[in-house]
Amino acid sequence: MIAYLSVPLVRTETISLSDTEIISLLEADSIAGTMALYDRYVAPLILAIFRIVREKERADEILVKTLVIVSKTYSTNLKQKENLLPWVMAIAREQANLFRLEKTAAIIDAAGVAS
Repeated sequence: MIAYLSVPLVRTETISLSDTEIISLLEADSIAGTMALYDRYVAPLILAIFRIVREKERADEILVKTLVIVSKTYSTNLKQKENLLPWVMAIAREQANLFRLEKTAAIIDAAGVAS
């Protein structure tokens, strides 16, 4: 069972932009594009990340890292502009899994040192 997860809201109004419009905003101004991406997809992204890492603070950090990666790499790595969410979700899951692997490695290293 997943603990209650509050999604931080930056704005009170809802903005309904298509993936293509978000990409256009990213191309014109990465901050506005990143904000639009956050507004549209924060809930599914934070939930997917939290399911993997099980720590709210780490999930928030991974979400920010994911958005930075997306804003820097969309122009070279996103093949179909209409399929933004699956691509962003793959990045979020990859970052969450990397965190989980690093955490596991640290635990194993600590156990090895203690032996």
